[in-house]
Amino acid sequence: MRSLATFIDRVDPDVLALCEIDAGDALALATRFARQWAYRGSQAIIWKPQLHQARVRDAYLPRTPLRPLERRGLLRVATQLGESPLELVATQIAAEREQCVRDLRYLRSSLRRIRAQCLLLAVLPDSRIGVRDLGFQKLVAGTDHEAIFSRGLEVLESAPDAYDHRGIGRPLLARVRLIPKA
Repeated sequence: MRSLATFIDRVDPDVLALCEIDAGDALALATRFARQWAYRGSQAIIWKPQLHQARVRDAYLPRTPLRPLERRGLLRVATQLGESPLELVATQIAAEREQCVRDLRYLRSSLRRIRAQCLLLAVLPDSRIGVRDLGFQKLVAGTDHEAIFSRGLEVLESAPDAYDHRGIGRPLLARVRLIPKA
């Protein structure tokens, strides 16, 4: 937890999404850095107060038949970036093919309903069905299929950063500076 807090302090992102984290740890990080936060199913989004929260929508991805207790979340936060609406989405898609297809279909149907600019922070295995045909552009790819996708944002300054995530939490992105469309 200490190394993750040091990482956040050093990088100082506008938006940070984490997976494989407990709600208490996400709350502790958000409180320590005076950020807003949302959590569902081991997924957390932590953002600076300059992004005005409108509402949080959370759901679980479809159940895995053989692992009923393993639940991954799909977290959506509707915010305002300047005058423009912005939706932040975080999730972690299963790596196994059968579950991956089910998860991707659910994610894609959720993304189709979003009309605002969107930032998708995801652990998304490589597959033929991605999110590019929905207007998303891959901005940063990290290790272990971690990726940042954007739709409708004119400029996104981003840089992956090394963080050894063998401890608590796994960042879905390292650093993002959001600049609203002119």
